Amino acid sequence: MAGKQRLNQAEDEYKQGQISKDQFAKVEESIAKELSQTTQKEIGPDYSGKFFDLADVIKHRQAVCLGYSQLFYVLGNSLGLSVKAIDVYELVIGPLPERDPHIACSVSLADGETMMVDLAQLTRPLVSKPFIIGEEFTKVGNFWELKDKGNPLRIHRRIQILDENAFIAVIYYNRAVAYAHLGQYTQAIPYYNKAIQLNPKFALPYNSRGAAYGDLGQHTQAILDFNKAIELNPKFAEAYDNRGLAYRKLRQYTQAISDFNQAIQLNPQYAMAYYNRGVAYALLGKSEKAKKDLLKAVELNPGLKADVKKVSDHFKLGLKLDNS
Repeated sequence: MAGKQRLNQAEDEYKQGQISKDQFAKVEESIAKELSQTTQKEIGPDYSGKFFDLADVIKHRQAVCLGYSQLFYVLGNSLGLSVKAIDVYELVIGPLPERDPHIACSVSLADGETMMVDLAQLTRPLVSKPFIIGEEFTKVGNFWELKDKGNPLRIHRRIQILDENAFIAVIYYNRAVAYAHLGQYTQAIPYYNKAIQLNPKFALPYNSRGAAYGDLGQHTQAILDFNKAIELNPKFAEAYDNRGLAYRKLRQYTQAISDFNQAIQLNPQYAMAYYNRGVAYALLGKSEKAKKDLLKAVELNPGLKADVKKVSDHFKLGLKLDNS
């Protein structure tokens, strides 16, 4: 309540000409920092990944990024701050797994500057210095992309700013993923549908719904969803890999390999794309290309060794895999 009173007082003083816009913005910045510190102190990180709904966050006093962001969003706006959620596609340190959305917050200040707040960073919370978004980022399609590769402000590199519906869509998406992780794809699909209804520009539920359709054997329907995910996010390597897998299931191997190529071009460390392309080459009888890709997949992810051995044995590729 003290923060709300301070903010109301500062707003009144600004409207009456007693303080400048910059001074008002400094009060907003101070309150945002205090709220960040209090939230971080009261709510611990959830390493299990279970607690993203606000009720669970409050009950268990643990949160993943979505839980932290909901809490900061609700409390910040109730204090009178202008808080929005942001969907982060590339962190301060670089890309993150594409299937899992990373949600943070932005705070718009009275002087036109913005702060970025991410309380779920494992190293230390991100509470940035104020910046002008149009100076630091370039608008590229549905995204804001950081201009300065050096990133002196230590802010996330590629983001989408979410309105309220888009923020709620992320919650529905996470509920869908929880069902999908249990193998309950039919139950997951209505939640993906709701996420898409709330935010038709949200690429992740298209990709994940496509994967669910694929797991249900509906590969043609899956491809339609992967097409939309790629349209919305042309850098979505996983969607290309998933579409390639769907084409492979339909025995359209040329299209499949083209998609695996694109996934690897976007993410050269993408082990599953090498594995999937290797299987496609094996199905086409291109043994040398298959062996090269399958060995690369194991190099990038030793956990694929058993799967690669099965493929090698099935197609009689004669791969020599270390059994250690």
